[in-house]
Amino acid sequence: MNLNGRGPAYVYRDGFAYEAEWIRPADGGVLRLYDMNGQAFPLRPGQTWFEVVSTDTELTHEGHYWYFLFHLPELYPDQRYRINPDADPLTWFFRDQNPSLPWPGAWDESDYQ
Repeated sequence: MNLNGRGPAYVYRDGFAYEAEWIRPADGGVLRLYDMNGQAFPLRPGQTWFEVVSTDTELTHEGHYWYFLFHLPELYPDQRYRINPDADPLTWFFRDQNPSLPWPGAWDESDYQ
């Protein structure tokens, strides 16, 4: 899943759900959340958890209850990733999502095909 660009987001904070938008530069970088007025979404101090779901995921809510029915997106042949089983997944993900940024650690080009 490409996490560059922008897309819809839902933020749960202090017992409430908020519609938001995530934005991340095409060349990689920090993913940021914005409210529906285009202002940076204020998060609370502490740990923040992200759950990434496909664009095919169904969302419904009834009152205070929210339901996400996860669906895997269709995989087309040109979207397949082949990764060396001995490769570090974090390195692979960083390189895939940040094509123009240098990896801050050591990585081996042979891990990627």
